[in-house]
Amino acid sequence: MRHLISVMISCLLACAPAEMTPVDQPEPVVVRAEMQRSQVELGEAGLLVVSVDTTGGWSTELTSPEIEGLVIEPVPMQVSESFGRRTETFEFHLTGEGGSYVIPSFEVLVTEGDETVVVETPVMFFDIGDPRFSSDLSGLTGPPARLDSPWPKRLLVLAGVLVALLIGRMLFIWLSNRASLPVPLPPEDEEALMAWQAICDDGELSDHQRALALSRIFRRYLERRFLFGASAMTTREVVASSIEAAVIGETGDVERLLSATDLIKFAGKRGGEQLFVDLGSDLVKFVESNGNAASAQEEAQDVEGGDV
Repeated sequence: MRHLISVMISCLLACAPAEMTPVDQPEPVVVRAEMQRSQVELGEAGLLVVSVDTTGGWSTELTSPEIEGLVIEPVPMQVSESFGRRTETFEFHLTGEGGSYVIPSFEVLVTEGDETVVVETPVMFFDIGDPRFSSDLSGLTGPPARLDSPWPKRLLVLAGVLVALLIGRMLFIWLSNRASLPVPLPPEDEEALMAWQAICDDGELSDHQRALALSRIFRRYLERRFLFGASAMTTREVVASSIEAAVIGETGDVERLLSATDLIKFAGKRGGEQLFVDLGSDLVKFVESNGNAASAQEEAQDVEGGDV
């Protein structure tokens, strides 16, 4: 009997794999920062929460951000422990005058002995009452100096390409004896919403790539809808042209969206998932409010016909 048990154990050991698959271990330090009350009425307080989850033995050090026009009051830290993990929760109450505020990135230092982990929080927005800019975005980091316009050279290249395309098309028609109809562009509002949905569905894009794509989509929509060259303009020029074009909604929405993407594109700021959710909501709301040029012309003609 003992011999049979020994043989069975030997067989089991022989069938076992040479190397066992290691179990994924959780990160020793996980830092999360979010605005849990990012839009409040005048007189109410916003809530900024920073949670630090560690394996124990770590100490946390952070300072609340300083934003002009806001009073930031820290709440006593809360600590909880579960399954060998320690979670420290820091809360800050934000009050101030009505307006929109940008909360820049700030550092969270987590230390254990000689090892220190530094985590930067994402850029966040906070609105009190009716949104309008109360903080100076340019005070964070301004865009680089404007370079000489590359458009003259680009136009020459474009002219050459157009001539080559024209000759090629004439040869194609002569050879095939038939003409192909160009595919019409979708309305500008549908094009912008479909393009942004494609960016949202691509989970491999970095913050810089998403900010660049969001800026291009918004500027192209402004070009097609209001007929001014937004792609070749600075943010300040786009805002001025939007005022002249009488866009539907606050021009502060235009400035907020483009300034936030400028900070990520040019200043190397980090965005984070919640920032792009907020900016994407602003884009969708703006596009749905302003629609497309064809619908606007039809509505204007209907109004004129009704007046007659």
